[in-house]
Parts: sequence; structure tokens; C-alpha cells
Amino acid sequence: MSRRGARGMTLAEILVASGILIFGIVGVVALIGQATRSHQRAVNETVATQIATSKLNELRATFAQGRMPEINMGPDDRSALSENQGFYLHQHFVELEPRPRQESDPGHEFFVEVRVTWSERGDEQNVILRSICLKREVPMQQPVR
Repeated sequence: MSRRGARGMTLAEILVASGILIFGIVGVVALIGQATRSHQRAVNETVATQIATSKLNELRATFAQGRMPEINMGPDDRSALSENQGFYLHQHFVELEPRPRQESDPGHEFFVEVRVTWSERGDEQNVILRSICLKREVPMQQPVR
């Protein structure tokens, strides 16, 4: 009997084709897993940046009104954000070159740092925003006579 008219695939061909298919499927699954982790990291960074920007704008507004913010944390202090699970806020400000006030001074300058941290896959991640804010001097009102 000759095998001239035989049709189909041999066992070796089936095994090679199956190996190539499995290799491709494993690669695609790994790629999807990495893409999901990258997406979650990007979402966390975006949320942290929005929190930090909001807090920095709040501090700028407070200084612009001539008031001091209520909380100045130490370098290692942080507070949990109840509305954003897993994110922690740190804010710190220092007056730059304190000097006697002169009439031409518009106010005092402060170095402000806002940091938002979170844990991602066991590693602490953070977003840090730094700025110089001007605390305006509010003129004293003259008493009414």
C-alpha cells in the first residue's frame, strides 16, 4: 500500500502546530496582564496628581487670602484620605528667607510641598508637587471713629 493518496496531518505536525498556538496564547495572556497593571498604575498616578493639585490650589488660596494653613506636617507625617482609599496626603511649607517686613514687600514667600503616596504591589509610590506661594499681607483696617 502506498501513501500517495493519504490526506491529513501527521502527529508531529499536529504537535508542532499545537506548540506554536500555545506559545502565542501564553504571550497574549501575559501581554494583557501587563497592560492591566500599567493601566492601574496610570489610574493611581492620575488620582494622586488630582489630589495633590487640588490640595496645592487650596494652600495657594489660603496664602493669597493672607492666612496660614491650619496644618503643617513634619517630613514623615501623613494623613489618610477617607474619600480616596489607600492614598495618603503630606503637606509641608517653610517660609523662605524670613526678614523684617518693609513697606514695598507684597508679603512672605513660602516653599510648599504636597505629596500623595499609595502602595502598589508592595512598593510605595508617590506624586510630589512643589511650589512657591506668596502669603499676602492684609492691610490692617482703620478703626471707625
